[in-house]
Amino acid sequence: MAAPASCQVGDGENQMTIMMTSNMPGTTQGDYERLAATLLPMLRAADGFIAHAAGPIDGGYQVTELRESEAAHSAWIASHVLPAMPPGPRRS
Repeated sequence: MAAPASCQVGDGENQMTIMMTSNMPGTTQGDYERLAATLLPMLRAADGFIAHAAGPIDGGYQVTELRESEAAHSAWIASHVLPAMPPGPRRS
């Protein structure tokens, strides 16, 4: 699920920016917009956030985010996204 987006060197330390892509089968634009209305303001303020993009795919929605680390992404998903998801198929 995690794919390195870039490697940045600053202040003598290596930092790995990651790109996470999640497919949400069965999710409609309306479903996404309801989630986004609640979550995007918090996402933008979350530690490690860089960028977010989303759009329809065949049979659902796809969300892609850039984060400073996989740990930052995992913490965000566990504390904010999973509890807000409607019941349905397991997201990947």
